[in-house]
Amino acid sequence: MKKSLGILLALALCFCGCSRQASDGFGVLVGASASTDGCVYLAHNTYLDGDQMLNIYNVPAAEDRCKYLWFEFPGEASADSYMNEYGVCLATVGRLSEGRSASRKTLYKILTATIRKARSAGDAVKIIEELAGEYGYAGSGRSFLVADQREGWVCTMSPGRQFSSIRVPDDGVVIVSYVNGKSLVEQVDSARISGMAGKPAQQLHRRDLSLYFSMPPVRNERTALTLVFALDRRFVPMKGSIVWVGLPNQFAANQSPWTVGTESPVVCHRFASADEALEKHFSDVGRWKERYPDHFVWHYLDPSIDMDVVPHDYVVFVPKQPRNESERDFSAIGDTFNDHFQVLDDPARGMLFAFWTQGSHEACEDEHIAFAKSADGGKTWTEPVLLAGSHDRVNPVPVAGWQQPMLSKSG
Repeated sequence: MKKSLGILLALALCFCGCSRQASDGFGVLVGASASTDGCVYLAHNTYLDGDQMLNIYNVPAAEDRCKYLWFEFPGEASADSYMNEYGVCLATVGRLSEGRSASRKTLYKILTATIRKARSAGDAVKIIEELAGEYGYAGSGRSFLVADQREGWVCTMSPGRQFSSIRVPDDGVVIVSYVNGKSLVEQVDSARISGMAGKPAQQLHRRDLSLYFSMPPVRNERTALTLVFALDRRFVPMKGSIVWVGLPNQFAANQSPWTVGTESPVVCHRFASADEALEKHFSDVGRWKERYPDHFVWHYLDPSIDMDVVPHDYVVFVPKQPRNESERDFSAIGDTFNDHFQVLDDPARGMLFAFWTQGSHEACEDEHIAFAKSADGGKTWTEPVLLAGSHDRVNPVPVAGWQQPMLSKSG
């Protein structure tokens, strides 16, 4: 995958490097035939300046809307991202300022109406086009990135009522950024991505996008959120549409998977209901840390703040390596990525056994399987033992992961 990432990174340098202060987003859309697993991918970074608050809401279905997952930045007109119960995903790329307040609220209406009504990516494109024609647009340029389990689209609005859209080729990749006053859309042929002619020999996987979106200049000090939507047509939308979430100061390859059905913890939103958040999106702004001191996002912006980010039944292990990768000891065991957690209960012996995949980050050269046990119902746990895989990054050996533990009759 090195050639794939190399070409994508070169394009990112072209787009992001010259417009770091002018872009509030960067996106990549991958067609189903250009991915290793047949998924359509939409990867997106949100760039913001100053104090910001991120909320994550599960918006329930109602008469005027379908069910959707909402990543909200209060006060922002176009920084929010969405995924609904039909597997339709939506994010935007454009300039930071949208001009007059009325224009900003109009843009937000288009986003909200689209995700509430669209039952497919094509349906979303029609809704955006209709609303853009009805309301018009006063900003300098805005591209909507839309995808579902079958296809991806880029819809671009220009000042006035100018609108254009392109469908991402099934075997192609489209990169979207904002440069010199306009949204820039670059279609990259899949053969160029693989570095070969004809049918691509090397396609992209979610891990490639996660790693790519973790590398400078795509990831920088202004990165407020990284999302990688993985849309698999082999499953119904509610199960086959997954978004991998990279929170502030979090290595993007360590993202956690969410679906529309994933219940966001109460620490992830400032209001009890999504309806109240929508109503106060533009009015309840500023002094967030002072007014909402227990909000989860402060833990990621300042890792020294000790906060329970998500509800849990057990604390099996807390990483010993620093969160900042530049401060880690690569000759020591990599432990900042912990995933695929499985806990077996052995009531006959009063024991709990925990197994998980561990490493510096997902697919890192020190990925291994860790094991710990508890004899007091999960209150305390033994120090992790490495069962298989690679211990560190200085002297890597074959990695191991995705363990499938079983408890024998003998224990």
